[in-house]
Amino acid sequence: MSTEIDLDSIKSVFYTEAYQLLADVENLILQLEKSPEDLELLNAAFRAIHTIKGSAGVFGFANITHFVHDLETVLDRVRNQELQFDSALGNLVLACCDQIHSLVASLESGVDTNDLDEKSIAEQSALTRQLKAYLLNEATSPVATGLRAWLIQVELGVDTFRDGFDPHSIFNYLAKSGQFKSMEPQLQHIPKVSEFDPETCFLGFNAQYETVQSEADILDAFEFLPEECRVSVTPMNAECTVPAVAAPVASVGTEAKAVAKKVPAKAATSTIRVQSDKLDALINLVGELVIANAGTVEQARKAQNFALLEATCAVGALIEEIRDGALGLRMVEIGECFQRFQRVVRDTAQALGKDVDLIIQGEETELDKSVVEKISDPLMHLVRNAMDHGLETPDERLKAGKRDKATLTLNAYHDGGHIVIEVRDNGRGLVHEKIRAKAIEKGIVSATQTLTESDINMLIFAPGFSTAAAVTDISGRGVGMDVVKRNIEALRGTVNVRSTEGVGTTFEIRLPLTLAIIDGFQIAVGQSVYVIPLAYVRECVELTGQGSNSDAVDLSYDLRGEYLPCIRLRKVFGETSEKPKRENIIVVSHGGMKVGIVADRLLGESQTVIKPLGGLFEGNPAVSGGTIMGNGEVALIVDIPKLVGEVGQSITRSFMVQN
Repeated sequence: MSTEIDLDSIKSVFYTEAYQLLADVENLILQLEKSPEDLELLNAAFRAIHTIKGSAGVFGFANITHFVHDLETVLDRVRNQELQFDSALGNLVLACCDQIHSLVASLESGVDTNDLDEKSIAEQSALTRQLKAYLLNEATSPVATGLRAWLIQVELGVDTFRDGFDPHSIFNYLAKSGQFKSMEPQLQHIPKVSEFDPETCFLGFNAQYETVQSEADILDAFEFLPEECRVSVTPMNAECTVPAVAAPVASVGTEAKAVAKKVPAKAATSTIRVQSDKLDALINLVGELVIANAGTVEQARKAQNFALLEATCAVGALIEEIRDGALGLRMVEIGECFQRFQRVVRDTAQALGKDVDLIIQGEETELDKSVVEKISDPLMHLVRNAMDHGLETPDERLKAGKRDKATLTLNAYHDGGHIVIEVRDNGRGLVHEKIRAKAIEKGIVSATQTLTESDINMLIFAPGFSTAAAVTDISGRGVGMDVVKRNIEALRGTVNVRSTEGVGTTFEIRLPLTLAIIDGFQIAVGQSVYVIPLAYVRECVELTGQGSNSDAVDLSYDLRGEYLPCIRLRKVFGETSEKPKRENIIVVSHGGMKVGIVADRLLGESQTVIKPLGGLFEGNPAVSGGTIMGNGEVALIVDIPKLVGEVGQSITRSFMVQN
């Protein structure tokens, strides 16, 4: 049975790989600027550019192939030590990568790259002129002294069409750089009509081709044909006469020919590309399966059917394994996200006249892909803010007794069921008096209000707050930091600031590893059930009569000689039912601080499918989401980071008042 080739899906692979290759080139060029003598970096960048050109040629994207060809030629001349790599060339290569990215994005959105607007055409023409300027001496090379004639012999494999390859686009590409004098098809292998399969390729070609290109350049055009295809490029004599061709390429024995490297069409691979929306659908189905199984367990308990209960528990264990496996499919290393900032730091430092070294740590740390996608913009703003406000110019740093080169560090690590991301600089730090004065001026706080250092640090996230003396393209418009905080909190995360004047500033972002399904710990307050994410829970103890009331928190508890501030959920959620004789403390920790959560009853662990809540709960600082229990009722998920933060601030303010 024949199958229809989905060209759109094949092209989508090209778009994805092109973006990844461009990111690789960008990273390699940035490394090459620091180590210009490293040939491995240069060769890797050349191979990536060459792959983009070849792939674009296969699909007939002529505008991309011609533009990339000039860039590839420049890099090749650097490899051959005919050109010297420097910062100016690095800037040009990066600008060309941006242009290629724009061309690929246009194709992906359905815009023909031959129909670009005037601005895009002008930008590409300017880049092409700069590339040509590096190639002015190329006319002295032997290949460029005049036209040369070649005999191109191609025998296509039987699966060429099935594999989605169109040889016509290759000849179209070559026609842009030369002229075909003749094209003779080889039809020896075409079967009888009764045996003909329209999806099977039986074609071969003998072509006379004139060009200034070299043999290697011609072979490059055929590089991405399936491995079973055979290509031969033979030079013709000076008079451009065609040598006798008595046999197809397949039977050429000792004839000199070069076969380019090709990607096996049906090679077994250890990885497979899956669209992210398919993974999202899988996670959603697993979540519904968790909820459905919880309902079955609930019914088995009510019926006291122990055999059914045992069976459902076994199913639940398997579902948990499926859940972990499905969530693992969406886990990616944050290093890919961090590497994007190499270019940002480089370009911003040049624009600001600063010398900054970006240090990346913990790039192998994994978290959910959806979290990575949503945290990129907040991280971008924090990095640019640190570059503009936090770090000094080389002269300022030398005057302050520091090294002239500043450092900006991106760090990530796991802490329980969370990931912590740090943006750390060794710059001037936050000037607390200046921040407090600006906050009073804008009416954000009153002049008589008592503020801790932590409170002052967090003022930079207030809407409209800015201490910048002038508006720039990078920061200083009084918008952005509040959006950063809001976006992080929308991911059920928190952001904190630590700073020492003259030493530096650290922004700490704490995020859940996944936004979909978690292990939860169910508790009850009155007749309502709540869920605490199990990643925060450290232990549970019974609340005895030793607790003492406090102005800062509901009560304090002596946990084996350790002071434990506690907060009653009855007070948080306004529970008015009669308090039970026995209460329990769930000891949780977040950001290095332990807090006790007092509840009426402990119900045990459960798999929790996180469901977003409507606008009714947006203003509630104690709730981060909801979940559907086995009996069909909704349980609220307690926002532990916010509760712990409130307790910490309450204790600090109480201490300041007492002193």
